[in-house]
Amino acid sequence: MEAKRTEFDVIVAGGGPAGATAAGYLARMGYSVLVLEKSRFPRHQIGESLLPSMMPILEDLGLSETIAAQNFPKKTGGTFVWGKGKEPWSVLFSANPFLPHSHAYHVDRAKFDELVLDNTERLGAEVHQGEGVVSPIVEGGRVAGVIARDDEGHEQTYRARMVIDASGRASVVGRQLTERTFDPKMKQVAFWAYYDDCVGPEDPDIAGHVIVESHRRGWTWYIPVESEGLGQVSVGVVSGQEFKDEFAEMGAQAFFESCIADAPMLQKMLG
Repeated sequence: MEAKRTEFDVIVAGGGPAGATAAGYLARMGYSVLVLEKSRFPRHQIGESLLPSMMPILEDLGLSETIAAQNFPKKTGGTFVWGKGKEPWSVLFSANPFLPHSHAYHVDRAKFDELVLDNTERLGAEVHQGEGVVSPIVEGGRVAGVIARDDEGHEQTYRARMVIDASGRASVVGRQLTERTFDPKMKQVAFWAYYDDCVGPEDPDIAGHVIVESHRRGWTWYIPVESEGLGQVSVGVVSGQEFKDEFAEMGAQAFFESCIADAPMLQKMLG
C-alpha cells in the first residue's frame, strides 16, 4: 500500500466554494495542498444565489463552460419590495459598469459545490472527503498543522506551512484560537423551503432575479433554482430575535407560513 502523505505546503479546512477556490488557486501555482472536508459530496447547502464577482473566478479556474453547461438559471439582477412604498424596484447587473459580468447564476448548491471541489482536485490539490479538521496543532505561537477525523472515527495528524480555515460558520480552527463576538442586533434566524410548480413573477424581465420582499417581521427571498420549465424555487424567511416569543408560540412551520402571508408579491409568485 502507498504511504499516506501527511505533510503539505497548505492545508484547507473545508471543501465548500471558499475552500475549494483557495485550494484551486494554490494548487495551480504549484503548492502542495490538502483539502479536508468532513462531508461527502454531493450534499445539500443553502445559499443558491451567486454574484457577478464569481464569474471571473470560475473563468480563472477553468469552470466557466462546465457551469454554463448545467443550465442553471441566469441571475441578471435583484428586485426588491423594500422601503416606504410597496412598488418593486430592481437592480440590473448589466447596467452597472463596475461589475465584472452582466449575470451570475442561481445554482443547486449540491451540484455546484461538487463541480468546484472536483475541479480543485483536477488542478492538483489532494482532497479528502469524509475527513474533517478536529483541532489545530500550535507550535511556537503559530499553527503548524491539524488533527483530522474521518467518518469512521480514525484520527490523522497533518502538518503544513499554512492552514486556511474555510469551514464557514463552524470555524473549526478560528473558534479554538480566537474569540468571536456577536452584535445582538444582527443575530437573526432563517427558515427556508423549496417549492415546485410556482407561478413566478408577472414581469418576465425579472424572472432571473433574486426577489426580496420585506414584511413586518423581517424579509423573504425567492430564488429560482431549476431552469427547465417552472422548476423549483428556494424560498426563505429571515427574522430577528425580537420575534422569538411569537415563533416559540407558533412553531417553525406556522411562523414561516405566516410571514409568507405578510408578503403579497411572494405569495402571488408561489401561486
